Amino acid sequence: MWPACTWKLETPALDETDEDIPVYIWYDSYPTHEAEEYKGRISRVDKESPFGMASLNLTKIRESDQGWYECKVVFLNRSPNSHKNGTWFHLDVHGKPFCCPNLVGSLETRVVIKKDGTLVINPVGSDDSGLYMCEVSNGIGEPQAAQAYLNVEFPAKVTFTPTVQYLPFRLQGVVQCHIKANPTFQYVTWTKDKRLLEPYQTKDIVVMQNGSLLFTRVNQNHQGRYTCTPYNAHGTQGSSGQMEVLVRKPPAFTIKPEAMYQRKVGESVDMHCEAQEAEGTQKPTITWQRRDGVALPKNRVKIVGGNITIEGLRRVDFGYYECVVSNEVATIVQAAQLVVEGTQPHAPYNITGVATEFSVTLEWLPGYSGGPDLKQNYVIWYREQGNKDWLPIPVTPPGSTQITINRLTPATTYEFQVVGKNELGDGMLSNIVVVKTKDVSDYRFISFPTDSTGVTLIPPVFRPKGPKPGPPRNVSVTEVNNGFVISWQPPLERASLIQYYLIKYRTDGSWKTLNKGQIRPEENSYLGESILLPYREQGNKDWLPIPVTPPGSTQITINRLTPATTYEFQVVGKNELGDGMLSNIVVVKTKENERFENEGFEGFFPLLEGIFLKVNPFKKTWDNSVRF
Repeated sequence: MWPACTWKLETPALDETDEDIPVYIWYDSYPTHEAEEYKGRISRVDKESPFGMASLNLTKIRESDQGWYECKVVFLNRSPNSHKNGTWFHLDVHGKPFCCPNLVGSLETRVVIKKDGTLVINPVGSDDSGLYMCEVSNGIGEPQAAQAYLNVEFPAKVTFTPTVQYLPFRLQGVVQCHIKANPTFQYVTWTKDKRLLEPYQTKDIVVMQNGSLLFTRVNQNHQGRYTCTPYNAHGTQGSSGQMEVLVRKPPAFTIKPEAMYQRKVGESVDMHCEAQEAEGTQKPTITWQRRDGVALPKNRVKIVGGNITIEGLRRVDFGYYECVVSNEVATIVQAAQLVVEGTQPHAPYNITGVATEFSVTLEWLPGYSGGPDLKQNYVIWYREQGNKDWLPIPVTPPGSTQITINRLTPATTYEFQVVGKNELGDGMLSNIVVVKTKDVSDYRFISFPTDSTGVTLIPPVFRPKGPKPGPPRNVSVTEVNNGFVISWQPPLERASLIQYYLIKYRTDGSWKTLNKGQIRPEENSYLGESILLPYREQGNKDWLPIPVTPPGSTQITINRLTPATTYEFQVVGKNELGDGMLSNIVVVKTKENERFENEGFEGFFPLLEGIFLKVNPFKKTWDNSVRF
């Protein structure tokens, strides 16, 4: 794998964190990181530089750039991903302070600064738009500054008029109208040979978004004298000068490079390209470039006329090369693909991910395998976003460009990379793909993934995330013939998340659960709602829970309570996340009664043998009930 190169600036120990600042991070196939204060001033040296490939160029030196810098190599896909390496350099900044003029250009002759600090620009020009900063100081403390943006609006105008423009015969061509406007221009009128041109009604002519004319297939009738006049909300400052548009034949290839060149690592390649100008036009220039914009390796490239030679081929030379022929009439391009064989695979691309609650399915397109006789297999590197260590998963069957990664956590963001490998070694890592698994919307209906044999793949660490159930509501106590009934309504918030309820109670001690032994295992499932009803004897600090059966019930009858005792009850909904929010507390006092013995139970029955809680979802008040 390619290592990452990190440069850090050691910061003074001003606070407890004392963290170093990463000023530049480079890793192949990743966007380069530049610290904000270094943007546009820092870059890696050219590949052909005599310095190391991780050396940096720092321009426009500031006084704040002085300090210790460390260059460190990090392997992002290895664990541990860093090693005890690093080279320190100290940058000394010398020289007198330099200060730019407060006002530059033509502003100096049009600006007055009043005693109260007001800036007056008279007259205002179209180029005066921009961000202005006022800074005040009396020599004590830090200077104070404020900013304001000046937006100057003006009629649309033509900024440049080329006296001659060329159109390539039988190719596409453009007649430019160079416009400046604020607000932006609304439309442009054109004339040809002093007559109004209607491009929208003319075949082979299209008005471009910048107001220029595009000729989709040039012919001799398009030759002539053109003018353009732009307009915006403030009108126009006038038409352009006359532009002589000449139709000429473009240059033509006399020798084209081949469509594909196949070479092995270390060999050389010669690509030939020649062109001829048309009569009455200038001789064209011939240059070579890579289609992807990567610079040509100067010390291994020779260009003679229109021919290019690349020596000592490497994997990085793989790609499309373009022979560019250009003169005043047109620019024409011919591409050739260079395939370098005998290398590690190129990076996979077009990686896509589809997520479920517990899995992500990845698909990708393979990069070049490194040669026609080299087969590549793939490895997935992944991690939960925020973790520093990557985990590998080999792709099976070998050569497959799809894989499903199971045992993931719901509602969690993961990062994935794909790398190909052949008998020569590991290839280049793909770009990072970020995929978030789906959340479990209803914990009563959880479906775990299965493998090809039907075996359930349960995540090794299942950490449900998300909100807990809200509090059961309208808890009430109603007196009935055989005791008391405690009843309630489901929560208004997230009631669908409840798997069961618990009733807690207490009298003079801890909270306890009522009738705990009555809950059967099958009732504590994902398919039904159950309740726990907490209660306690008043004065106790602990609640006791009563499981509510069957699951989904919203009432329970209590008929064995101690006489002349004050009880407190609560209802709470539960699921894998734990307890939800507790309901309000209901207080009930039992009456005195005679002692009794029955079925091994010794105690007192109250006159009313229990408490019956019941809820009526269609009524807001209940007769003979105690509500809080």
